Amino acid sequence: MDEIASHYASALYELLPEGKREEGDQALALVCHALEESEDLRKALCSYAFSTEEKEKALDALFPALAKIPHVLPFLKIVARNHRFGDFPAIASSFHAMLNADLGVKEGIAYSAFPLSEEEKAALEEAFSRKLGAKVELMVVMDPHLIGGVKVALEGKVYDGTVKNRLSELRARLKNGGNAQ
Repeated sequence: MDEIASHYASALYELLPEGKREEGDQALALVCHALEESEDLRKALCSYAFSTEEKEKALDALFPALAKIPHVLPFLKIVARNHRFGDFPAIASSFHAMLNADLGVKEGIAYSAFPLSEEEKAALEEAFSRKLGAKVELMVVMDPHLIGGVKVALEGKVYDGTVKNRLSELRARLKNGGNAQ
């Protein structure tokens, strides 16, 4: 994780009371989503052509509901003042990882040849949550090298349910005369 982003995320994390950290996480996700959806907004907040005051007024106008969560809107203004909106996705991601660590949520990556629907992703997270006895949150990454199936990297382990892996296991069993290894 980017060191600067981590410092910003840590600062906000420490400022927010424990009961407000999940709201802070949702607020950062909302801002991230707005930046992803609007290239103009992202460019404006990253630009040196706009003054700090203009950026702060824009943040007030675009995100008035965030004023209800302590420290979040002032934090956004500091990010703007320090010209760090280019790092914002990494800041939000770092904050989210800190929150998950405190809540005992395990983070992992699901590699798939095809996009997973929200229902498929939720089912996969639920299956791993039951297996590990803790809430699991997966980020889905497309891997065009996979033929099909899903490979999950979680807690230093890889759970490989891909077609390629199944074919390799079948090949190995056949080489052993059909006996399991």
